[in-house]
Amino acid sequence: MNQCNNKFSRVEIQVSYLVEIVDILPVFYVLIPCVCLVAFYKIRTSLTIEKNRQKNKTIKHEQTFEGTIDKLIDNAPDNLRQIDSEIATLRAKGCTPDQLKRLEQERSLLEYATKYGEIVKPIAKPLSKVFGKFVSGLGN
Repeated sequence: MNQCNNKFSRVEIQVSYLVEIVDILPVFYVLIPCVCLVAFYKIRTSLTIEKNRQKNKTIKHEQTFEGTIDKLIDNAPDNLRQIDSEIATLRAKGCTPDQLKRLEQERSLLEYATKYGEIVKPIAKPLSKVFGKFVSGLGN
């Protein structure tokens, strides 16, 4: 009889543990999705912050002297095609060479930028530092 009670008491203890676990399960049903949502939004927020930092770096680079030179060199072939088409259109309309002088000068500068732009890009950073020091010296 004692052994029988002992077995039942073990079963009752195991059942009581299961009852306690079953009582706690709804907490896990709520807790697990909450943790997943927090982790998701933390990752999403960090990616958004990193994307904004990269965007700000590119904007700051474009606003520097070096960035301006890079932008001019990168856009030189497109600008050269546009100037060539404008010159051709104006010549077809009968403009004199004196009237086209400014466009011809701009065209020659764009040709130089197209030919020698890749050589100038690595030199632009040290030159921008020297130019910046010179300009800041003028301001004082």
